[in-house]
Amino acid sequence: MSPRRPGHNRRWFVRAAALAACVLTRPAVLPAQFRLTPDPALVSLVQSARFDINRFWASQVPNYLPPADVVMVQVPTTTDCGPFPKPNARYCGSTNKIYWDLSLFASQYKIGDFAPVFILAHEWGHLVQSLMGFDRTARGLMTIQLELQADCLAGTYASDARSRKVLDDGDDDEAALALRRAGDSFDGDWFDKNAHGTPGQRIDAFTYGFEGRSCTANSFFDFLKVRGVDPARAPQSVPTQGSLDALIPRQAGRFTMTAVTREHMDGATDYLKATYRTNDGIDVKLAVLAFSDAQTANDTLASVVGILNEKGIPELRRVKVVNDAKTQIGTEVVLHGQLETVVWTNKHVLGKADGPFDVTLELCRALPF
Repeated sequence: MSPRRPGHNRRWFVRAAALAACVLTRPAVLPAQFRLTPDPALVSLVQSARFDINRFWASQVPNYLPPADVVMVQVPTTTDCGPFPKPNARYCGSTNKIYWDLSLFASQYKIGDFAPVFILAHEWGHLVQSLMGFDRTARGLMTIQLELQADCLAGTYASDARSRKVLDDGDDDEAALALRRAGDSFDGDWFDKNAHGTPGQRIDAFTYGFEGRSCTANSFFDFLKVRGVDPARAPQSVPTQGSLDALIPRQAGRFTMTAVTREHMDGATDYLKATYRTNDGIDVKLAVLAFSDAQTANDTLASVVGILNEKGIPELRRVKVVNDAKTQIGTEVVLHGQLETVVWTNKHVLGKADGPFDVTLELCRALPF
């Protein structure tokens, strides 16, 4: 795509305009007090890009589901995906819609015609993540990892568009300039729940996909670690006191503790909740309680299993972890639901963990108790 020039019919949207007529972007109702008048060339560009991006991902993702709509808004406004207080673009998973603000795209359009298309492709990347399950809690990915992966997926689309000569020379530079303006401040915390990545990190992620590398393989997340996005480096909360502090490890096999809080339960002498993450970004939630005697621990175990069964999580197996003639260390109970749940007693300690199948059991067996 060439930089914007009045009256210039860019090859990119002319090529797709005839096909885009059936997938027009439906604008939200625009109150009269809004001052911006949509530029017909910009609206046509978005319509054409919508068709082209959708066609590309339909050819790449099994059981692909297109967005229900691509909606133009003018901020501040409220949509069926909540308030839109400032210029932004957003993929809304609950409605499977993509929203874009006219003022944001108009300012990006001044950079060049691919700059707003890149933003649309980034939001489409979030749709692809949802279809492929990367946004599921069980994957344990941080916000910044998901945002940089969406940049990478936008690069994947751009690479294909370039191969089809839909992009002009220099269009990737327009995406880089858009990212340079949109990146996080260098003073911000990279692990913040709203972090998207610094300009450099975002440009690197886009380039990774633009060069034809996989944005969904583990190697992409290894690539991010080298650039400072490593979940194992995120700050960890530290328990203040309690008998379990010395018992629950920071590292267990390939699992690293990323968060831990102290809780309270009647009858328990101590209670910790922790999150462990694998090196490939899978989270397992762990609860460990200490009791003054084994009977109380076993009674609590029976109660927990009963509650889970009432919720429709059936017990699959119950085995002795260690059961020789002298010592019974514990009882393991594995229940099967949407996630695997493992509960066990270990003398005076009760544990309960929830996570993806097999991974949860792997963590339990890696713990030193």
